[in-house]
Amino acid sequence: MYSPKYITDITKVPGLSEEEKKKLAEVQEMFAFRSNEYYLSLIDWNDPADPIRKLVIPDPAELEEWGRLDASGEARYIVAPGMEHKYDQTALVLVSDMCAGFCRYCFRKRIFMNGGAREVARDIDADLEYISSHPEITNVLLSGGDPLFLSTNRLEKIIARIREIDHVQIVRIGTKVPAYNPYRILNDAKLPEVIRRYSTDEKKIYIIKQFNHPRELT
Repeated sequence: MYSPKYITDITKVPGLSEEEKKKLAEVQEMFAFRSNEYYLSLIDWNDPADPIRKLVIPDPAELEEWGRLDASGEARYIVAPGMEHKYDQTALVLVSDMCAGFCRYCFRKRIFMNGGAREVARDIDADLEYISSHPEITNVLLSGGDPLFLSTNRLEKIIARIREIDHVQIVRIGTKVPAYNPYRILNDAKLPEVIRRYSTDEKKIYIIKQFNHPRELT
């Protein structure tokens, strides 16, 4: 089965001129680049304003000094390792520090920088303890990074433990994998089995898919 090769060095991206590669390598020194052969194949390299290119290829404007890395002020809502409680009914758990591609507009760019990965929950024991002690939390949003970049076995263990908490009705999985690398899903027969096992009429699992442009739908 086809599995696209990942590229993390902007100078290895076909379609860019040597001058562009040199200029964009400076951006990559601060903000990481990640994509794969499949997603890059969607770009019309003859069009400098190509929307897919704008989504994933670095831009020198990213080095302009304005704004802040924690664009949404998430640090104010951290209540346990890798977990935020901003809205009464929702617990947000960052379970991954990796994505199938790095969106250039990402408001969590800091996670992919040196030291940023410490914001992610490696061990969810403390998170589950907090959720268990807060019955107002009825839904848990798994995010990151991208939860579907985890192995299905790891993802199942997380979901299974959340399902042990009776007052949690909904589990949401936020992902852009269907856009960046649909083969992650197509090649994994176990993933839909896991969703079926833990998503019931009473307690649903919702996959929150992120698409930014119609050309990502192939």
